[in-house]
Amino acid sequence: ILPAKGIEYRFQLGELDMDQKLPSETRQHLYFIFKEAVNNVARHSNADKVTVVFGNFADECRLEIRDNGCVESEQLPKSGLGISNIQMRAKKLQAKLSIASDNGFCILLRLRKI
Repeated sequence: ILPAKGIEYRFQLGELDMDQKLPSETRQHLYFIFKEAVNNVARHSNADKVTVVFGNFADECRLEIRDNGCVESEQLPKSGLGISNIQMRAKKLQAKLSIASDNGFCILLRLRKI
């Protein structure tokens, strides 16, 4: 979806134990949070770059999707169905969720190390 919109993307991986298999529910929640965040970038932002950070950093696991776009304040997806789903999934993961719109749009999910 990002290349089709002309959006360049890059991944930054933290420490991960490749021998450890995540519980399927955790994998599913992380995947759908990632998918919704990327769809929001493609639909609502005029970004041309996206950075995805995932993995263990220090004492926590992070999933961060950050773009360099800007959205008119009335178009910010603060309470739409997609954001509500992200919030619900973060709660089920017992994760801390931050959504910011300074210098682009950023969704940051912080949870226990995996």
